Amino acid sequence: MGILNNISDKSDHTALLTLEKINTLLDHSEYWIRQESLQILKKLYLIHPKDFDVLIEKIEARLFDSDKNVRESAVLLVGSILKNSFIQYPELYFTFSRTLEDDSWTVRARALEMVLSFLTPESDPPNEMIDILKENVIILLRDPDEEVRGLSAEVLKALCFHLDSFKIHALLSPLLEDVDWMIREKIIWIIGEIGDYFFDEIYKLFQNLVLMFSDEIMIIQTKTIDSFVKIGMNHGPALLEFFKPFINDFSDDIGQGISETLIYITLQNMKEMLPIMIGQLVVPKIPIRNLITNCLLKIYMEKPDGFEEEIFIIFQSLDPDDWRQRKKIISLLGDLSYVLHIKSICVWTAINLKNWQQNEEDLDVLDEIESSLQKINNIFNDIDKEIEEIALKSKKFYSNLDLFQKQTQNLRKKAESYVNQKKFIQSEIFLEEEGNRIAEKLDEFEKILHESEFKRFNVEVIQDFIDIKEEILENISDVNSSIYNLICDGRADYIKELDILLSELKDRIDVVKTEYESIKKMEVLLEEKMDDEDIKRTEEFLNNISSIREKLFKLEFDIGQTWLNNLEFKEFLKEITVTWIDIKIEIQQYLANVFHKFSVFQETTKEVSHEISPLKKKITYEFLSTNLQNIIIQAISSQRDVLERFDKISEPIKKEIQVRRFKEARNLIQLTINNLYSSIEDNNREINRNYENIDKINIPITSANEIRKYLNNWTQVKDNLLEKIFSFKNEIDKTIFTEEIKEYLKYINPISIEHLGKILSLTTKELKEKLIILIQNQTIIAEIEDDLLIQPQKPMEERLLSFFRKVEIIGTKLIFSLRVYNPTKFFISDIGMIFIHPEFLQYQKENSDPTEIFIREFEPEAIRVIKWVFRISKIKDKNIDLQKRYELQKFLLNVTYTNPFGEIKSFSKQGEIIL
Repeated sequence: MGILNNISDKSDHTALLTLEKINTLLDHSEYWIRQESLQILKKLYLIHPKDFDVLIEKIEARLFDSDKNVRESAVLLVGSILKNSFIQYPELYFTFSRTLEDDSWTVRARALEMVLSFLTPESDPPNEMIDILKENVIILLRDPDEEVRGLSAEVLKALCFHLDSFKIHALLSPLLEDVDWMIREKIIWIIGEIGDYFFDEIYKLFQNLVLMFSDEIMIIQTKTIDSFVKIGMNHGPALLEFFKPFINDFSDDIGQGISETLIYITLQNMKEMLPIMIGQLVVPKIPIRNLITNCLLKIYMEKPDGFEEEIFIIFQSLDPDDWRQRKKIISLLGDLSYVLHIKSICVWTAINLKNWQQNEEDLDVLDEIESSLQKINNIFNDIDKEIEEIALKSKKFYSNLDLFQKQTQNLRKKAESYVNQKKFIQSEIFLEEEGNRIAEKLDEFEKILHESEFKRFNVEVIQDFIDIKEEILENISDVNSSIYNLICDGRADYIKELDILLSELKDRIDVVKTEYESIKKMEVLLEEKMDDEDIKRTEEFLNNISSIREKLFKLEFDIGQTWLNNLEFKEFLKEITVTWIDIKIEIQQYLANVFHKFSVFQETTKEVSHEISPLKKKITYEFLSTNLQNIIIQAISSQRDVLERFDKISEPIKKEIQVRRFKEARNLIQLTINNLYSSIEDNNREINRNYENIDKINIPITSANEIRKYLNNWTQVKDNLLEKIFSFKNEIDKTIFTEEIKEYLKYINPISIEHLGKILSLTTKELKEKLIILIQNQTIIAEIEDDLLIQPQKPMEERLLSFFRKVEIIGTKLIFSLRVYNPTKFFISDIGMIFIHPEFLQYQKENSDPTEIFIREFEPEAIRVIKWVFRISKIKDKNIDLQKRYELQKFLLNVTYTNPFGEIKSFSKQGEIIL
C-alpha cells in the first residue's frame, strides 16, 4: 500500500490503474487497507474527480464502516467531494449528515470540520442540506465532547448565512433562553459574530440578548458584553439608541452591562462615538445621564489623550457664522465639565472659553460662555490660578526651546574654534557627538511634552515644537555642512604650513648629519694617546659632541611636539619620522662608543698637569649629560605615548559608565589616574637623581643652562600630561555625576537633595549648584523645590521594584506566584511583603504558606520568584453549582523596603483573581 500511495498520482495512467485496483481494496477485510485506500482516493480526487462515479457507493458505505479510523477517513473524503460540488452527487449529503450521529466523537468532530469547509458564506448548498444540518447541529450543541460542542457552534454560525432573517430568529431565540448556560454562551457568541452582517434582520434577538446582562452566571454576562461590543464596532450609535429604554437603574446588572459595552465600543471608535456620548448629557432621563456620565469618566481614565483630542475637535467645530451652534456646543462643554468633575478638562475648557470670549460678539453666546465658566468655578474655585500656572509653563516651554536654539549657535562657535586651532578631527567628532546629543535631547523633550498634562491645555505647543525641532535639525545640518567646508579649506591650508615645518625639520636633520660626519672624522684623536699637547683638540672634540647632543635633543623634542600637534596628519609625518629615528639611533650608538673610550681614558690617565683635571671633569660632565639626556628623551617619549593613547586608556571607564556601573567607574578612574601619576613620578625621580649627580661636579654656568633646557622640556611635557589628566578627571566626574542623577530620576520622583548629597559625598550647597547647571542646560528635566529634586511632568512615585503575578488552581491548591524584578543599579534592602487574600477565600492555615515574606537584600538587576501555596477548604454543599461561584476578587500585596538613600518606603499593589 505504501508503494501504491507513492506512485498513485505520478501520472494519469498510474492514477487510473490505482482507481481500478482500489475498487476491490475498499472491501478488503483488513481495516488499515480500507483506510489507506480512502486516503489514496482523497489524493486522486483532486486530479480525477469525474472518474469517481463507479466508486461513490463504496465510498458511502465506508461512512458506516466497523472501524472508526476508516469512518474518519471516509468523512474526510466525502467532505472533499461535497466541497467540490453539491450537484454531482445530489443525495450524498443525506448520507454524510448521518455521520454527525456517529458513536465516535472524533468522527463527529471531523464531520463538523468538513461541513465548515464547504458551508461558507459564498457557497450555495441545497435547502434540504441546510435543514438536515440544522437539526443535527442543534443536537450536537449538547454533545458530551467539548470539541464537538465548539465545532457545532461554528457550524450553526455558518448556517445562519444561509437562512432567512425570520428563520435565524426562530433558530436562535429558544436556544438563547436554554437552561444550560453553556448553550446560552454559544448562542451569545454566534449573535456577536453575525450581528454586524444581519443587524436589522436579527434586531429582535437583541431584546433577549440584553437580558443576559443580568444572568446569574458571570461568564454569560461577560460574553454578552463581548457580543454587543463586536456588533457595536460598526453599529455603535444604533446600539446606543437600542439600549436607552433598558436604562432604568445604573446600579443593576443590566445597567452595568450596558455601561461596560458602551465604554468598550467608544474606546474602539472614539471619533464617531464620543461626540454622540457627550450629546446624551442633555437627555431628560436622569438614569441615562448618570450612566453616560459614568461611561465618560471611565473612557477618560482609559484614554485621556484621545478624550481631550475629541473635545478639542468639538471646540474647533464652533461655527463663527452660526450663533445657535456655538451656543449649543459651549453649553454642552460646560455641562460636560460640570458632570465629569475632572480638573484638567475644566481647566482646558476654561482656557478655551476665555480665548473665545475675547472675540465673541453675540450676546446670547457670551451669556452662555459666562454660564459655563460659572459652572466650572462652582466645581473648582482655583481655576484662574491653574490658568496662570499654565501660562507660566507655556512661557517656560518657549524659553526651553530658546535654549535649544542657543545650543545650535554654540555648536557652530565651538566647532569653528576647533578648526581655528587646527583640530580638524576633534571638530568633526564634536559636531557628530554634540549634534546627536541635541537631537536626543529634542526627542526626550518631545517625549516629556507628549506625556505631560501641559500640552492638553496649550495644544498649539505641539505644532510649535514640531516646527522648531525641524528648524533646529536643519540648522545642525547647515552647521555640519558649513564646518565641513571650513575643515576642508583649513586642512588644505594647514598641510601647506605643515610642509614648510617639515622642510625646516629636514634641514635641521641634514645639519645634524653633517656635524655627525665631521665628528667622525675627528675620531682619530681617540686613537692617539691623550697627553698634554692633545688637550685643545680633545676639548674641541668634546665641544662638538656637546653641540650635536644639544641639537639631537632639540630635534627629538620638536619632532615629538610635531607628532602630538598633528596626530590626525600621521601620514604626512611617517617619512621624516623614519629618517629621524634611523639618524638618531646611529648617532646615539656612536656617542655611546665615544664615551666608553673616554671612560677608559679617565680611569687610565693620571693627573700629571693642571690641564688634565678640567678635561677629566668635562668628560665626566659629558658622560652624565648624555645619560640624563637619554633618560629625559625616554621619559618624554613615554609620556607622549600616554597622551597619544589617552582615549584608549580611558575607554574602560567610559564603558563602565555606559552600563551604569558608576561605583566601578569611579574606582577605575582612581586606579587609572594613580597609575599615570605613579609613572610621571617615577620618571621625575629618575631625572632628578641623575641631575643631582651632575650638580655635584660643580659645572660652569653655560653647561648648567644647557641642562636646564633639558629639564624645561621635560617639565613642559609633564605639565601637558598633568593638565590632560586633570581635565579628563573633571569631565569624567561631571559625566558620572550627570548619568547617576539621570539613573536615580528614572526610578525616584521626587529625590531628597540631602539624601542624594550623602550618597554622592557632596554638601547640599555643592549638589544644588551642580544640579542647577544640569537643569539650565536641559541635561535633566527637573526642578528644585524645598530641598527636593522634582520631575513635575512625571508621577510622584518610586519604581524601584516591578511585580508580575500568576495564579494557578490545582485541585485544592491555590498557587500565587510573584515575579519580583529590581531593574535598577541599586541595592534595595529589608524588603517585606505581606499577601492579603480575599475574604472569600477559605484556606487551611496549617497546610498553607505564611502570608509574610522578608528579603534582607535585593541585588541590582536581579529577579526573584516568590510563591505562596494555599490549601483551599473544600465546599461541602453539593447543591451549589460551582460555575455560579466563579467570582472576580481583589488581592492586596503590602510592600515595605529601604531605598538606596536609607529611607523606609511602603506601598500597596492591588490586583484581580478569579476564584
